[in-house]
Amino acid sequence: MRVFFCHHLSIKRFWGGGERWIVEVARELIQRGHEVEIYCLPFSMNNGIKNSPDIDGIPYHEGYFHQIRDADVSYVTYNPLSWINFWIKGPKIAGMHSACYWSPIHWKNGLFVNLAAITNVFISRYELAKFDAIHQIADIYPVNHPRIMKIPNFVDATRFRPTLPKNEEFTVGFCSRKVYAKGYDVWEEIKKQLGDEMTFIETGNIPEGGMSDFYSKCHVVVVPARVETFGLAVVETQLCGTEVLSSGILAHRALGLPLYYAEDIPEYIEILRELKSAIKNGNPRLRRTALKYDKKTIMDKLENMFMEVAG
Repeated sequence: MRVFFCHHLSIKRFWGGGERWIVEVARELIQRGHEVEIYCLPFSMNNGIKNSPDIDGIPYHEGYFHQIRDADVSYVTYNPLSWINFWIKGPKIAGMHSACYWSPIHWKNGLFVNLAAITNVFISRYELAKFDAIHQIADIYPVNHPRIMKIPNFVDATRFRPTLPKNEEFTVGFCSRKVYAKGYDVWEEIKKQLGDEMTFIETGNIPEGGMSDFYSKCHVVVVPARVETFGLAVVETQLCGTEVLSSGILAHRALGLPLYYAEDIPEYIEILRELKSAIKNGNPRLRRTALKYDKKTIMDKLENMFMEVAG
């Protein structure tokens, strides 16, 4: 089976959760004997994670316009008017990987995100009708289409596991982009108020292979996101036996994992102080619960989805 991925951002210039998902699914499909290619537009977003991904062995094409003719099935990370850039012949799936289409317009979200959300309001019904199926990674947003396939994101539990003991001093981590949508301003205020009481660390440019060490040595990872479609960092953190303090947005609650929730800065402060007095080591129960999102189980479902739509 030939599967072509069509993405609206450059994987070589921007490396976020959606970009990582495409590359990991592509690698897994290739290992299972399928032919895969990736087609991208030459765009990026501010404050992207700059670690250059390893896409060796995956045919990669970047440009403003692409003709897709030879795929058994094409997978388009949904954005309004994608057909202008990707001229696709054959079955195609729209992957809903962004919560911005259901989020309030806010200038801090950035021009690109707001334009996509506004455009989607007026043309989403027409746009989605062009696709043979819709893939939802979280069953929390309304989508008007007769063929919706609900398959969550996955994490490779063989890579994300406890690898280091917890730091001696109580350590709190942040592992997302430094933008308003991910609550970086909340994180900065937490550090300002608690900087003398505990250690705060950020991922920065840590390579992907070092993320398990980062999660493992933290006692708590704070995920104060305002906008999120799934919550990969939440699952990765718990697979490493580390607690998560979340903003409590719907995407995180829908994971069905044992999280702590905070609605404002005072509540973050209160919960972190309580956890400091209670947590000494990792919690094995967290990993057992998060294993339902392991790669093998989810990839079987994704492969079946591609084969079903390809016919």
